[in-house]
Amino acid sequence: MSKGKTRQFKGVGKIEIDKENIEFVGPSERPGKVCDIQFTMFSQEEMNRESEFEVTEHFLFQPNTRKPNPNGVLDRRLGVCDSLSVCETCGKRIEECSGHFAVINLELPVFHIGFFRPIIQVLQCVCKNCNRILLTNEERDFYLRRMRNKKTDTVARTYLVRALIAQCRKHYNSCPHCNAINGSIKKYGNLRLVHDKYHRDPTITEMNEFYDGFEESIKLDKDINAFVNNAQEDLDPRKVLSIFRSLIREDIETMDFDPDNAPPENMILTSVPVPPIAIRPSVAMDGGNASNEDDLTTQLKEIMECNDRIKEMIKRGASPYQYYDSWDQLTVAVSMFINSELPGCDDKGKPLRAICQRLKGKHGRFRGNLLGKRVDFSGRTVISPDPNLDIEQIGVPKLMAVKLTYPERVTKHNIDKLRQLVINGSNNYPGCNSIIGGSDGLRRSMCIKLEMREKFAKDLKIGDIVERHLEDNDIVLFNRQPSLHRISIMCHRAKILPWRTLRFNECVCTPYNADFDGDEMNLHVPQTEEARAECLMLMHSAKNLQTPRTGQMIIAETQDFLTTSYLLTSKDFVIEEEDMMQWACWFHNAGTEIDLPTPAYLKPKKLWTGKQLYGLALKPNKHEGVNISLDVPSKLYSKEGKWMCVKDGWICFKNSQLLCGQIEKSIIGSGNKTGLFHLILRDYGTLESAKIMAHISRFCARFLGDYGFSIGISDVTPSADLTQMKEELVSEGYKKCDQFIEDYKSGKQEVQAGSTPEQTLEALLNNELSQIRERAGKRCIEELKSDNSPLVMALSGSKGSVINISQMIACVGQQTVNGGRVSDGFISRSLPHFALHSRTPQAKGFVKNSFFTGLNATEFFFHTMGGREGLVDSAVKTAETGYMQRRLMKALEDLHVHYDGTVRSASLTVIEFKYGDDGLDPLKVESDKYPINLESVLSNLQQNQKPDDEYITPESFDKEYNAIISQTKIVSELWKQQIETFLKEKKEEMTEVYNHYSQENAQHGLCGITIQTLKDFISICQEKGLRSVCEAGTPVGALAGQSMGEPSTQMVLKTFHFAGVASMNIALGVPRIKEIINASKKIQTPIVTAKLVNSQDVTSARIVKGRIEATRLKEIAKSVKIVFKPAEAYISVKLDFETIKQLELECTIEKVQDVLLNYRGLKLKDNQVIIRNKQKLRVYVDKSSTSLLFALNSLRNQLLEVIVCGIENTGRAVINKNKGSFELLVEGSELLKVMGTPGVIGEETTSNHIAVVEKVLGIEAARSTIISEIKNVMDAYGLSIDVRHLLLLSDLMTFKGVILGITRYGISKMKDSVFTFASFERTNDHLFDAAVHSRKDEIKGVSESIIVGNQVGLGTGLMQILYDPPKPIFLQRKYDPLF
Repeated sequence: MSKGKTRQFKGVGKIEIDKENIEFVGPSERPGKVCDIQFTMFSQEEMNRESEFEVTEHFLFQPNTRKPNPNGVLDRRLGVCDSLSVCETCGKRIEECSGHFAVINLELPVFHIGFFRPIIQVLQCVCKNCNRILLTNEERDFYLRRMRNKKTDTVARTYLVRALIAQCRKHYNSCPHCNAINGSIKKYGNLRLVHDKYHRDPTITEMNEFYDGFEESIKLDKDINAFVNNAQEDLDPRKVLSIFRSLIREDIETMDFDPDNAPPENMILTSVPVPPIAIRPSVAMDGGNASNEDDLTTQLKEIMECNDRIKEMIKRGASPYQYYDSWDQLTVAVSMFINSELPGCDDKGKPLRAICQRLKGKHGRFRGNLLGKRVDFSGRTVISPDPNLDIEQIGVPKLMAVKLTYPERVTKHNIDKLRQLVINGSNNYPGCNSIIGGSDGLRRSMCIKLEMREKFAKDLKIGDIVERHLEDNDIVLFNRQPSLHRISIMCHRAKILPWRTLRFNECVCTPYNADFDGDEMNLHVPQTEEARAECLMLMHSAKNLQTPRTGQMIIAETQDFLTTSYLLTSKDFVIEEEDMMQWACWFHNAGTEIDLPTPAYLKPKKLWTGKQLYGLALKPNKHEGVNISLDVPSKLYSKEGKWMCVKDGWICFKNSQLLCGQIEKSIIGSGNKTGLFHLILRDYGTLESAKIMAHISRFCARFLGDYGFSIGISDVTPSADLTQMKEELVSEGYKKCDQFIEDYKSGKQEVQAGSTPEQTLEALLNNELSQIRERAGKRCIEELKSDNSPLVMALSGSKGSVINISQMIACVGQQTVNGGRVSDGFISRSLPHFALHSRTPQAKGFVKNSFFTGLNATEFFFHTMGGREGLVDSAVKTAETGYMQRRLMKALEDLHVHYDGTVRSASLTVIEFKYGDDGLDPLKVESDKYPINLESVLSNLQQNQKPDDEYITPESFDKEYNAIISQTKIVSELWKQQIETFLKEKKEEMTEVYNHYSQENAQHGLCGITIQTLKDFISICQEKGLRSVCEAGTPVGALAGQSMGEPSTQMVLKTFHFAGVASMNIALGVPRIKEIINASKKIQTPIVTAKLVNSQDVTSARIVKGRIEATRLKEIAKSVKIVFKPAEAYISVKLDFETIKQLELECTIEKVQDVLLNYRGLKLKDNQVIIRNKQKLRVYVDKSSTSLLFALNSLRNQLLEVIVCGIENTGRAVINKNKGSFELLVEGSELLKVMGTPGVIGEETTSNHIAVVEKVLGIEAARSTIISEIKNVMDAYGLSIDVRHLLLLSDLMTFKGVILGITRYGISKMKDSVFTFASFERTNDHLFDAAVHSRKDEIKGVSESIIVGNQVGLGTGLMQILYDPPKPIFLQRKYDPLF
C-alpha cells in the first residue's frame, strides 16, 4: 500500500499524524458496475465518428517491406499485435492498448447478412409505392398502442409482429394509402430480393402496363419473350435503403423498431467497421517478408478490392448493369466478413473464421472466453489414495508446491518467517518465487544469488507481498471433471508430501466419482484472503458430507473400511490385551488419552470384543468424543428378534458403545440418513463427523494390513455340493424351458394379454432363465463359509453383490441384448453352432458355466454381446445427459430463495410461494418421515436423565406438554403437528408400559421421560426446526438442475418392463427424462392407467377392457366375403360370437350395423346395411359406382378396419395386477375417453403423456404428472432425488399457465435476457435480433452477470445494504479535536 497522507490541524501548536497503510479512494477510482446494456445498430455517421481514419488502400504492406501500408487495414493506428511495436494512436504497447477502429465507406449499400430476415419482414409490411405501412390508420394505432405499452414483453412483441405481417398481407391488393398493388417479397439466390408484385391475379390493365416496359427489349432480343411471364421487380439494396429512409416515425414504431436508436435504414450497410489489429494479429513467417494473415484481414482486403473496383467503374461513368456483378461480389465479401457460413459461398478449403464464428459455439467468445476462462495457479496430475490423511486434507507433491504460490502480505506477525522464505529463494522448499514491494512496487524474482536474497529479506517491510511456496494447511480447491454437481469441486487443506501424485482419503472418492486407475484431478490455489475465507466457509469438504440431491451422506466409509468394520464387529471377534491397546491407539492421534472399557471376558484371560474396540473410535474417554444413541436395523436384519437377531442385524449404540449389531454399509457408508455419521453430523456438526470418519479410516487401513484380507482361487472354488446344486438347478430350468417350447409348438401355450405367442414364449423363457442365476446366488450365500472373502465383501457392502458371487462360482446366467434374449444373427439361428429355429437356452445366450470353470466359445461370444451393448449405451448416454444437464442449468440457474421465503428468478418473478411447499432445505431434513429425527433426539436425552428428576406419567403428559409448548416459539404449524403426532405415540407407548409394570420400573426403563427431558426435547426441536429452513440466497435452481442431471448418467437401460406384463414396455431412462423435460407433444409409449370400479374381479376387468380396447371388425368376424348373385352383389359379414364372448365384448349385430352407418369414412346409407339374422348382415355398394368389382373390393378392405368396439386411436389394453387389485394399462393418449368409460374410476385415471394431461385436466394436473413421472423413472433405477427439486422443476415448467419445455423455445419464454440466450444456443441470431429491435438487457441473471463481470445476485450476492449517513455534527470549539 502507498503511504498515507499527513493531516494538519489548526490550533495553538501544529500536530502531524502519520496514517500508515491507508489508501484514499477518490470518487473517480470507485469500481463501476454495469447495470444494463442497450443493443442498437450503428449508422454510417456513428461508425465514422468512432473510427480513427477511413481505410482507402487495399494493399496490406508497402512494396518489398513488412511495413503496414498507411490507410490500409493493417495501419499501426489500429493498434499493434507484437510486444515491440507501439500504437501510433495512443503511443502505448500491446499490454495497455486494446486497439482502435477504422472504417471502410462503401461506394454502394449492401444487405447485412445478419439482418436479412428483418429486412424482408419490413418490406412485407410497407407499400413499395408510397413507403407507408400496409395498414389503415385505425389498425396501425391498435398495434402502435400495444408496441408502446411497457408491459409488452419480448415474446409478446414477437407474436405481435407475426400478427402485424399477416394483417398487412390482407392489404396487398390495395394499399390503404395509395391503392397501389403489392406482392410478397421473395429471396432470390443468397443475397437478392425480388418483389412478386402480380402474384395476386391483378386486372389485365395493370398486367399490360407492367409488360409494356419489356417491348423494347423483346425487339432487340426475341429470346427474352419466353421469360417475360416470370418477370419480377428487383429490390436492390439502394432501392430498399430509399424505402427505409422514407418511413415515418409511427410506422417504424409499429413494426417494433426504435426510430431513434435503431431505425430500419441501419440494416443496410453503407460502411463496414475495421476491427483493431489485436483481434486479427498478423503472424510473420520465418525469413523473408511473408506473413500469415488472419481471416478477417483477408476478408477486409477483399472488401476493399471490390469497393475500389466499383469506385473505378462509377468514376468511368459505367451504367448500373455493368457493375452489377461487382456489386454482388461486394455483398458476398461483406457477408463473408460477418458470417462465413453463407450457403453456396463457402470455399472448398478451410472455412473462414468470420465474426459470427468467433462468437458462437463451445470455443466461441461467450462460452469459451466469458463464461469460462483459463486460470493461473492451478496444477493437474494423477491421483492416488492415502487413508492416513484427514477428510479435509489433500496430499500435494513437493514439485507442485514450489510452482504454486500464495501472495502473503507482510505483517509484524509473519515478517520473520517470510524473511527466511525469501532467503531460501525459489529453488529451496519452503521458499518464495518473488516479492512485490519496495519503493517502486515492482515484482522481483528470487531466482538470484544468495547475497541478493539476503539483502531483499533484510529490506522486507510491512505491507510488501511475498509470493511464497504452498505450505501445509493452505487452502486449495480440488476438482475432477466432469463436474456434474456442486461437490465435484471442494476445498481442502494442503499437506505437502514427497513423490508426484495428488493424494486424498478414499472416503472423498464418491462426490468426485473418482477411482485410482489413472484418473487425473485439478488443484487450484485461491489468491486472496477473501477467496480463502469463502472456500473455507462454503466449499470445505468436511462441511459437504451430504449430497444436495437427497441430503444423504456422500462422504462416508468405503470399500476396505467397510470390510474391516464388518469383520471387527462380528460376534466371534475377540481381542487380547496387547492387541486391544495397540489397536485402540491406531484410532487416534498421539496424545489422546484412551480409557479401555471393562473386558468382556475375565477368565481364563482378559478378552475384549471388536464391538468394544469400535466404540473407542467415538468416545476414547469420558471427556472427549461424542455421546450418541442409535437404534436401527441394518441390511443383515432377519426381520425378527430386534436386538436378539440371529444374524446380528440390529445396530444398537448407547452412550457411544456398540451393544449389538454387525456394522456394514447402511450404518457407516454413503447413501443413507439413518447411519452413524449422519447422526453425529446432526448433533455435533460436520467437522466432528469428518474427524471420526478419518479416525475409522486410518484405523481400518492399518488393521487390514496387520490382520490380513485377500482373495484367492480357493474363495471361488465351488464345493461338490454347490456343483451338484448348480447342475440340478440348470437341468430343472432346462426342463421347464423345453416344456414351454413344446407347448408353444403344439399350440397349448396360454397367450398372455396383449402379446403374440412368440412374445409370450420369450417372456416365459427369459423369466425362467434369469431366475436360475438368482436361485444359485441364494444357495451360494447359504453354502459359503462366513469368512469367505467375496461373501464378506458382498455382505459388508464394500464391493460386489450376490449376483457377482453366483457368476464366479455357479453360473454366469442369461445374457440380455436389447431387453431380451440374444436374437438371430444368422438365418434362423443365433450362431452356426446351433440347429435352425432353435429356441433352447444354449442357443439364445444362456451361459451355463461360471467364471471359475471358464466359458466355451459360444458362451464367450454371447457374453461379449451383452458387454458391448453396455459400452455403446454408455458412450451415447454421456453426450445426451451432458446436453440435457446444460439445458436444465441454463433454465434453472437464477432461481433462488428470497428473504420472504418465495423462490424467484433474477427478475424477481415468483416461481414458488414457498420452496418445496414447506420451505425446508433438503440438506437439513434429517429423516424421510419427519424433518427432525425426533426419535434420535429423545433417545439421546433419555440416556442422560438424572434418576432424581421428576418423571412424567401418562396422566400428566398432556398438561406438562401444553405448559412447555405455550412458552415456546412455534417454528411452523407443520413442525408443531409432527411433534404432537410423535409425542402422542410416545404417550400411548408409555400408557401400555405403565399398565404392565410398576411405576418405578416403567420410569427407569426405556420409556421414562422427565419434565426436564421434555423441555430440552422441545427446545432442541425448535432449534433444529429453525435451522432446517432454507436460507435466503440459496441457489435452489442450480441445485435442482445438478440433482436431475448427475444421476441421469447412471441410467443404463433404455426400456423397462412392467412386472408380469409381457411386451407392455414403457420408455424409461435418459430417453424418458428427455421427453418429460422437453414437454414433447409426441412420446414413444403413451399409456393411460385406468383404475377400475371393481378392481378385484378379473371378469369385470375384461368387460371394461372390451369397452376401451379398439376392436376391429376383422377380429370378431368369422367371414367378410363378396357375394355375386344374378340380381345383386353385396358383402356378407358373419360375426363370431364365441370370440366376442371370450373377449367379454358388448357387441351385437345391431351395434355393428349402427357403427357401419355412422362410420365417417364409409358414407353408407340406411338401405345399404341390412341385417339378415343375429349373426349376419349385408353391405351393398352405391349403385352409381362405375366399376362394381373394384367398389366391392375397396369397401371390403375398409370394412375389415372399422372399429366396432372400444375407443379409436387406442392400442392394446392390458390387465395388470398391482398390489392385489386389477387395473388397465391402455396404449394411446385418449385419456378423456378412457375416463368417461363405464367401469373406470375417472378421478384416479392417469396418463404418462404430460401434454394430454394438461389439455384434459389442466395445468395443476400436468405439474403433478411431471413430478410423478420423473420420480417413477428414478425409482426404476434405484435412484433417489428429493421431491423439492422435482417440485421446483415442475413449477418452472408450468408457472406461466402453459407447459414450457426445457428447450431453446421454452427457455426463451421463461426469461428475457439477450446474454442468457446468446450464451446458450443460436448466439448470432439472438444478438442480431436484439440489435434490430433495440433490446435492453437488464444485467440481473447469472450468465449475464458473469459475462460483464458483475457479482452474481445469489447466495452472499443477494444481500444489499442501505446506509443512511447521520448528519454531520459541528462542534463550537476554539480548537479542532485531535481524535
